[in-house]
Amino acid sequence: MTQETLHIEGMLVVQRLTLQPSEATPWHVDPYPKVQTVLSGDSILIEFENGDASEEYPMTVGEVDIDPIELRRHRAVNNGTVPIEVTLVFLLDKVGADPQPERMPS
Repeated sequence: MTQETLHIEGMLVVQRLTLQPSEATPWHVDPYPKVQTVLSGDSILIEFENGDASEEYPMTVGEVDIDPIELRRHRAVNNGTVPIEVTLVFLLDKVGADPQPERMPS
């Protein structure tokens, strides 16, 4: 997995995430809304640490989604056959906030 920060301006953070087939992101929460643009990929699986049912989403190149806040610890797994590459635009609530912390900040 590679995650690269492309731009930071105030409370806006732009990153590029790449996951090879069967790779997963670290466990994290998403306390801020984000906009995701699919550059490559065909399927992603979201697994929840608390045992909730996993959610599978098909992906289409060029697709743009506004992802909601997700406070359950989860990870994204590339369960498809090609690398996933997405750009993520995070809308933070304060300068310097971690867009995807391991746990909710106290």
